[in-house]
Amino acid sequence: MSYQNPPLAVMYSSTSTKALTDLVKMYHDDTYKFGGDLYDILDEKIKYFEDLCRKAGVGYDLYKAAFSTILKSRTQKFFFDYLAETAYTYEKMVELMRRFFHTEENKQLYQNEFRSTTIHTIMRDNPGKDLPTCVEILIERIQRIHKGLSINYSHDCNLRE
Repeated sequence: MSYQNPPLAVMYSSTSTKALTDLVKMYHDDTYKFGGDLYDILDEKIKYFEDLCRKAGVGYDLYKAAFSTILKSRTQKFFFDYLAETAYTYEKMVELMRRFFHTEENKQLYQNEFRSTTIHTIMRDNPGKDLPTCVEILIERIQRIHKGLSINYSHDCNLRE
């Protein structure tokens, strides 16, 4: 992939460096990092990221520099292969990450699971559980599927601008 944006060299003050270091320390749990897997919703991770940025004193002008903090596995590789050394804004990097990892295929999987999830399938898959427990499982599964279906899929997966 080629980009037309030149690499971006950035210098940080000691205050900025401390805020970024504090943010990294807050990300001790990979649960809040985005890996790009099914049901791993970028927008949820962005909300958490922006909240921690505010708490760590990372200003909006440093979100781009801090963005890689929320990434793991495939998304981290994608970031360093295609986004890290560009002049893209934070918003553009999030958009490109969303385009690449939240695909139309994922949407179809979410829709198929939504259509096939019923109380009967839950009870069949959990024969030792009583009805109230199965209803709880059903609600949790539908909420998880809904998050996947709530993603805006009206984009193409082309990273070239």
